[in-house]
Amino acid sequence: MVGSGAAPAPFDAPITMHQVGIESDDEDHHLAPARHVSERPGIDFQNNRFPFCVVWQPFPPLTWFIPWIGHTGIADSTGRIFDFQGPYTVIEDDMMLGRATKYLPLDPDKIRSRHLQGASSAQLWDAGVNAGCCDYKKRIHCLIYPNCNHHVAHCMNKMEYGGWRHYEMFQLQLLVLLFGKHCGLRGLLISLGPFTLVVIALMVGLYLTRWS
Repeated sequence: MVGSGAAPAPFDAPITMHQVGIESDDEDHHLAPARHVSERPGIDFQNNRFPFCVVWQPFPPLTWFIPWIGHTGIADSTGRIFDFQGPYTVIEDDMMLGRATKYLPLDPDKIRSRHLQGASSAQLWDAGVNAGCCDYKKRIHCLIYPNCNHHVAHCMNKMEYGGWRHYEMFQLQLLVLLFGKHCGLRGLLISLGPFTLVVIALMVGLYLTRWS
């Protein structure tokens, strides 16, 4: 754990995903009033609804060779997904490449920002998503920077999720890789199937070359 007065470590998270977040040493954060979600809506793979989640889908052909690279979005308290799809364009409830195949559940009670308005943690979550989306509707889109991962990280920074204000693309990718959950067997096959076939084809090719 981080000692007193030191900056919080971005990956200082327990094993269970509902506790992922970085505890802040900032005194103001600990004094923030608790606003709890009374009832969390369920996740619905079929209708692409993922309340309080970061969502992920493969981005061919990059994901075929580097399986942790993909397209990401963030969902509001009702599960509607918002993703940065192009210059000045954040789309609601129509993810760029279809249904999500992996999701990272987060805890709205870990929001620490005092700049968002809301009477409950669900309203604060929605305010953070809205603030991040409004900012990215004013930005150009680039494959390298800024891209969909930066948009999601920016929303989390607006929330000061877990007391941390410096989320970025590689940290987000690592969180999804380590703590993300596949959307059933379909999500697993779509996410890792092509990469597995590429690895098998490469191994077969190397084997045949060896004996040719």
